[in-house]
Amino acid sequence: MKNMFYKLTLLFGMVLGVAACQMEEDVVVGTQSDSEKVTISITADEQIENENDDTRTQLDRSGNVTWLIDDKVKVIRGARTNVKVSGMFGMTYDEERDECSSATSNNTSVTNNKATFGVSFDALQGTPLDNISYNVIYPASCYSSFTGETRGYDYNINKISIKLPMTQTSTASSFDAAGDILMGKSVTTTSEQDSFTIKFKRMVSIGKMKIKGLPSSEQIKQVIFQSLPNGDYGYKGLCNAGTMDITAQTCGPQFANEKSGTITINYTTAISSTSPVFFTCYPAVFNAGEKFKVTVTTSNDKVYSREVVIPAGRTLELIEGNISEFTVNIDGQAVTTYNVGELYNKDGVKGIIYEISNGGTSGKIISLQEEFLCWSNESSFRQMGCFSNDGQTNTNILVKDGIEKFPAAEWCVSLGDGWYLPSEPELLKAWTVLKQDISGYNELIMLGGGTIISEGIDNFYLTSNETDEAFCATVFFGMSGDSAVCLEPYKYNTYFVRAVRKF
Repeated sequence: MKNMFYKLTLLFGMVLGVAACQMEEDVVVGTQSDSEKVTISITADEQIENENDDTRTQLDRSGNVTWLIDDKVKVIRGARTNVKVSGMFGMTYDEERDECSSATSNNTSVTNNKATFGVSFDALQGTPLDNISYNVIYPASCYSSFTGETRGYDYNINKISIKLPMTQTSTASSFDAAGDILMGKSVTTTSEQDSFTIKFKRMVSIGKMKIKGLPSSEQIKQVIFQSLPNGDYGYKGLCNAGTMDITAQTCGPQFANEKSGTITINYTTAISSTSPVFFTCYPAVFNAGEKFKVTVTTSNDKVYSREVVIPAGRTLELIEGNISEFTVNIDGQAVTTYNVGELYNKDGVKGIIYEISNGGTSGKIISLQEEFLCWSNESSFRQMGCFSNDGQTNTNILVKDGIEKFPAAEWCVSLGDGWYLPSEPELLKAWTVLKQDISGYNELIMLGGGTIISEGIDNFYLTSNETDEAFCATVFFGMSGDSAVCLEPYKYNTYFVRAVRKF
């Protein structure tokens, strides 16, 4: 079969706003063309209730979308086909094959608020057996991949891997269009089509946060919205890697950790302290007693921060397709900010700062003290792999299992609230900072009344990671060479230990 290219033209005209929309069931399919190129027009005309405020970068107050010529969509095409395959002795036989591919639109044109997108695919190599399906994602930048095999019986282009931006650029009246993830209803046909109508649904939640308590003279240039650990439930996944299920019409995070729980909203031009802060995130619910943190940096480089606990009987619901409006009182007090390499000394907690976040208002410190202990006095395995990066979670597992059986972790916890045995990546990052000026940091350690790190001597420090029931993982504190060591010493051997704590 000769190699042809099919060109798809996607035509969109849609209205977006506050209420979550339900996909309509009708799909209008046109007639097939016999030419070598097939032009497909896909029209999106979903109606969503709109509020009075702007809710998309190109959404005006009348509820119309103004598409731009640089807007792009991702189209994923899949088909089960029957292919003639050559066998032995010149014989041919039929083979069922899954043909899957994706393409980004180009040559966008806009007429009367409707956008036309051109997409090119290779021609199908075989004859469609059951169907050809098309899925459309906006914006193309949020698409990562579809799941499934390119051959076999388990391909699935209805499961889409996406990525919601962790850093978003908003304005005083709207959120970042790059984070406005829209899902098109999957279109299934029995052959290549020249036109059909597709319905869209907004998959993310729109946060509209009003900040009170800032001095009227201040202007906002950055806001960080951060989920905080909530007991055994950990962080809320708000952004970064996620999964979109076309069939179930759901969207959510792939991971729920500190990284996926933090959204940074930047402003090219600082906004008024009274302007709402817009952002997008995966749907999430903060129940009573759960926490999040808001950090505001102003154009004067002052930092204001507030940790919010949801009161009894209340929830903060970030609902798919909706605008979730809420208010945070920042109390008008600027907070202290820190830099990497400083001695942290507050409320009896001391340590060397090796990592900062939220504009320097939070971060991690490594203890001034150290001990010489074993990892464990028994052989057992708790599935904390060699490169697990969450030492606090690892330590919590050991605490629940009986901390007295794990001397290194027990000593870290004994230093006080929040201290834990660091993971291999955490300890490695701390040493990467310390080794830049070990003499200078030792002076700070002595100033704080701690135990200096031996210079010129190769030392191994325990981490909270393990490789199996008999062996644990260490980091090599050496002044030259690769400091990353996933060594496999016996858990009953003794090594140096330093604790880590978040502030």
